[in-house]
Amino acid sequence: MFDLLIKNATILDGSGEKRYRGDIGLKQDKIAAIGELANEKAKVEIDTKNLVVSPGFVDLLNHSDSYLTILTTPTLDSLLMQGVTSILVGHCGASLAPLGSGLLKKTVSKWASLFRTIDFPPNEGAAAFKSIRRWADIRGVNIDWLTMAEFLNRIEKKGLSANMGTLVGHGTIRRSIVREEKRNLTDTELDYFQNILAESLDEGALGMSTGLNYAHVHYTSTDELMELAGTLHRREGKYFTHLRYSGASLVKGVEEAIKVGQETKVGVEISYLKARSIYRAEFEEALAKISQASKEGLEINFDFCPYDYSWSVLYTSLPRNSYTGSREDLLKRLGSDSGFKRILEAFKKEKPDLADLTIAYAPFNKTYVGRKIEDIASERGISPEEATLQVLKGCQGHVICFNSLENEELIEESVKHPLGIVASGGAGYSRDYEKEGQLVHPRCFGAFPRFLSKYVRERKLLTLEKAIQKITSIPALKAGIADRGFIHEGMKADLVIFDPNTIADLATYNNPFNYPVGIEYVIVNGEIVVKDAKHQGNLPGQIIKS
Repeated sequence: MFDLLIKNATILDGSGEKRYRGDIGLKQDKIAAIGELANEKAKVEIDTKNLVVSPGFVDLLNHSDSYLTILTTPTLDSLLMQGVTSILVGHCGASLAPLGSGLLKKTVSKWASLFRTIDFPPNEGAAAFKSIRRWADIRGVNIDWLTMAEFLNRIEKKGLSANMGTLVGHGTIRRSIVREEKRNLTDTELDYFQNILAESLDEGALGMSTGLNYAHVHYTSTDELMELAGTLHRREGKYFTHLRYSGASLVKGVEEAIKVGQETKVGVEISYLKARSIYRAEFEEALAKISQASKEGLEINFDFCPYDYSWSVLYTSLPRNSYTGSREDLLKRLGSDSGFKRILEAFKKEKPDLADLTIAYAPFNKTYVGRKIEDIASERGISPEEATLQVLKGCQGHVICFNSLENEELIEESVKHPLGIVASGGAGYSRDYEKEGQLVHPRCFGAFPRFLSKYVRERKLLTLEKAIQKITSIPALKAGIADRGFIHEGMKADLVIFDPNTIADLATYNNPFNYPVGIEYVIVNGEIVVKDAKHQGNLPGQIIKS
């Protein structure tokens, strides 16, 4: 007898091959049988009728850790409701662990009795945890782990509705070593870094991420990255990188990522590959270099979000020299008349395009949320550049914005590219977050349905079979997840049952808190989490380890 029997299924198995008909029998957390199973018995049966069944969607670029929702909203409603069954977190150089190595823990064991009452682990942990504060308000967050093993154990005990794997954040470890100092690591520090990285990979991390465009790690040398990538390769981890350069310098950033991969033989994933339309030539050259590197034997892919508006940290729109160091350094510069004037003059010389910059998140001053920088400037009778600096100063440097990329044709190129992987770049929220008075990017609620409706059903850029492959087996294999991403006997029972004729996203920039339509069931490890398009509130997710 099966625990769950899915009858009359049109199966898209994740391989990219043609769909076929059959029944799917599940026992516990695995797919037990596929075929003609009409005469078999089951505790629960689902008749899929005119629906299709695919593997659960694998979100290769997810920020539910950065926005702390794996702690605050373990049901991850907005992800499950769009068919996501597995997420990979720890991106852009920031992870929630390690906040110190096992060796460090031994040296501070005398503090153990205090862990329940302090906000941060001592010393290194406090500095490391700052790496995520560019996204989330970390005030009042209590941390009771140091190592990767302790973090994964903590999340496993708390529970999640989706499966979760994590990368190690390069910036998280580096910040714990050098704090805000802008310098190369010493040989001793690099050895220490490699030991912590190796320890974290041994404890279950799937690779390492970098966020080389962010202030406190932008000056990291390529040599340092290659030393660390060597450690990754030896332990079969992957190198995920948010590029150091973008815009007119995009190709330079891609070349650095390729160099790291080719010289160390590590698998490379380029996160958030995107560009404005004015940089189309650079974008196409970047794609050509990625394709050539793949032909030459490098395991390389890139991921992208199917939206033409970014969700970006506001300070990164400033001249880079103005925000090197810490947020405190930036606020100190903005707080002095001479520093403010110096940044403003440099900002105006760059002639930034601030016309469509809309404030989405400002925890220190919610009155700005939903307003355009350009409108604030007009009301105050000042330039958009000066308004940007005033907003940053008034919000203690913590502002996230929507910003138009005007790059729809480049998204279509990414959709069609065989090395492109669709990801949300978002986090798991419930509708209750609307009460916080902040906005989130609609990709948190609708990335995968948008991809399947807009680019597959409407624009027919891919067959449905190839589209499903791009959001299931390809990202699973990229992350090193061997038992998910396909519908096959013996694989984990992560499945999505949806209507390909009606699936669509409903989330918008003004009202992002809308769940999609067309997804009827989502099954995680054999348990029904979404039934009749409603989240059931259960937490069957598992921790995915290397």
